[in-house]
Amino acid sequence: MSASPLAWLASVLILAGTLFCLIGAIGVLRLPDCYTRMHAASKAGALGAAMVLGGVAAATSGEAALEVMERHLLNRPFFVGESMTIADIALYAYTHAAEDGGFDLSRYPAIRLWLGRVAGDPGHVPMLPEGYVPERL
Repeated sequence: MSASPLAWLASVLILAGTLFCLIGAIGVLRLPDCYTRMHAASKAGALGAAMVLGGVAAATSGEAALEVMERHLLNRPFFVGESMTIADIALYAYTHAAEDGGFDLSRYPAIRLWLGRVAGDPGHVPMLPEGYVPERL
């Protein structure tokens, strides 16, 4: 019996994300100074977290991924630490358009607050012009 391509993709994303998280953790323990340790933790950890969440979304429904994100954001302002990181940028790209994909974000207050924090960042550049209304299929 063969698995679907989506199941393979989910497995690869989850395994690769776990590997990136592990590499980041090893880097924190093994690298010589504070700055290289911070670099290892921020880049590898953020990419790993985004890949694991992508794998969860591919393996289950998008609702399950939103529930994981909601639980994670209940007690923290951003995904990693107290300020915005590459993890927030990577996850914002898809999450802010979730309603266009048919997901109801009203059930996820922590995600909506997080979306507002990311969009309120002074460096935020919107992907679409103000007032743009996407076409529904």
